[in-house]
Amino acid sequence: MITLFEVINRALSGPFCSEKDFDLKILVPELRRVIKSITLNMIRKTLSPPMTI
Repeated sequence: MITLFEVINRALSGPFCSEKDFDLKILVPELRRVIKSITLNMIRKTLSPPMTI
């Protein structure tokens, strides 16, 4: 995990990214990855047989 200082440093010295570019190139692909991961986990839980002791 990065520190708050690192976040501020990157915000001040990093490359400029418009809101549209951020949404299309960074946010949307990351959201797709997270949704896919959550969906796969839900499917695995649903399809796995109950454990019996």
